[in-house]
Amino acid sequence: MRSIVNKIFAHRSILGWLVLVWAAVQLFLFVRLGVVTAGESEKYIGEAQRIVSGNGFSYPTYWLYSVQIAVIAFFLKINISLEGVVVVQLLVNLTSTFAFYLFLQSYFGRRTAAIGTLFLVINIWFQQFNLMLQTESIFYSISVILACYTLTRSRINIQTVSIIVLLLALLMLSRPNGLLFAVPVFLFLFFRFFQTMTVRRKIFITAACFIAFLFILNLALGSGGHLDFMLPFRDERIICDVPTLPAFLPIDILENGNSIYGLLYYIAHNFEQFSSLAGRRTIAFFGLYRPYFSSTHNVVLLLTFVPLYIMTILSVKWWWTRHRNTLLFFVSLIMMFWLTVMITCDDWHNRFFLTLTPWLIALSMPTIHKLFSIFVGDERSRHPSEITT
Repeated sequence: MRSIVNKIFAHRSILGWLVLVWAAVQLFLFVRLGVVTAGESEKYIGEAQRIVSGNGFSYPTYWLYSVQIAVIAFFLKINISLEGVVVVQLLVNLTSTFAFYLFLQSYFGRRTAAIGTLFLVINIWFQQFNLMLQTESIFYSISVILACYTLTRSRINIQTVSIIVLLLALLMLSRPNGLLFAVPVFLFLFFRFFQTMTVRRKIFITAACFIAFLFILNLALGSGGHLDFMLPFRDERIICDVPTLPAFLPIDILENGNSIYGLLYYIAHNFEQFSSLAGRRTIAFFGLYRPYFSSTHNVVLLLTFVPLYIMTILSVKWWWTRHRNTLLFFVSLIMMFWLTVMITCDDWHNRFFLTLTPWLIALSMPTIHKLFSIFVGDERSRHPSEITT
């Protein structure tokens, strides 16, 4: 903790400007949106009211969103306005912004880190959830804190592992797809710190972790409530809750498809349909285009993220030669979310994709760093001890 405070103090000038921009973005969004308690927020407010009144969750599924519900319930319990939830979300988001800057600074130096963090701060699609009493704000922020903490470790011990496990648990209880971070975190730690371990022990640990992951995933799939993982296949949904067919198709599925076996059974017995849907969902996921968005909205999305894709591709070689394990984390995280979209559906507002935007920004940083070095000159504030991961 002391080292983090010292780093923030050492970078107070740059961070001060970033905080001003961050505050301006949040103020702009607050004026535009206010505190959003309608729509999806109503679900979590309702569950929080049940908790405060002494009842349990209406469905076991809500345990997978319990961090957000607990925060709302706390403010309901002490009779303080729900604007307090937004204050908590903003504070956690600001903490994650500091973490993101320090992460980038440890790899690229202060100036490039400031540019990358600025890109994240002005990403209004990412930042707008800070004003909504949904799960995304806390989920996004904890995911950034978890990844930045993990990727900047120079050694591993019981304290380090305990903090990572705690952050991972909080993430899983913020949204179900927090479980997807377990795979890239494990891969990074495993290949970064256990290179000298015997092959037999590596196989044993990998198998044990894989079995544990499948067990937890199977529990999440079968957690009950309103979740039906076969529904997006019955009426061929590309976007969640938006059927593309007027009626269900007679596909070959198990009576209860909410399990890993149920998903595998569907894929094996309906592979042609699955392949078609997977391709269309992939286009929706990476393409970002939505027919119900305005033309201006779609154009701005493309102008924002297509250059990011290009710079990311151009930066892969740099990551591979210098920080291969960090690249493994990024790629495996993208693959986990991409795979999840292919076997379920994509989100109406690109929320699944937005989880990845900090890491697409990070992946593109080598190219951005090089461009600024060419046009502005080499950065003299380069961090003296580059992390080798």
